[in-house]
Amino acid sequence: MTLKVRYFPYALRDQAKRGLCDFFAVINYKMFPEMEDEFNPGDYEEEYKAQLYVEEGEESDNLVFRYEIELPYGDVKCNVFIRPKRSTSEEEENKLIEPPPNELEYISVNVEPEPISAE
Repeated sequence: MTLKVRYFPYALRDQAKRGLCDFFAVINYKMFPEMEDEFNPGDYEEEYKAQLYVEEGEESDNLVFRYEIELPYGDVKCNVFIRPKRSTSEEEENKLIEPPPNELEYISVNVEPEPISAE
C-alpha cells in the first residue's frame, strides 16, 4: 500500500516560503498479521518521522509539501507537525508542534489501495 501525505499551508504559507519552518509526517504503523508470511516485520518501523518536501514543479505562490511511503498492508495513522527554525536552544529546534486548527483542512492523508485485514 502507498501512504500519501500532502499539505498545502495556508496560514503558514509565508513562513514556509521564507524557510522559517519545516513540516514533518509522523506515521505509526503495524503490519497486518497475515502479511508476516510475505514480509519480515523487523524490516518495518512502528514509527516513522519524515520531512515533507516541496512537490516538484511547484513554482507558483501555492506551495504543496508531500511525502510518500510504500508499506505492506497494515494499520497506519499519520499526523503532520511543524518544526519552527527560529529557536533559542537545540531542544526547541528539534521540537515538533501541532499545526493550528485552521490548518488541518489543508492536510491530506490517503492510503492506496485501502487496506483490509482478514482479522
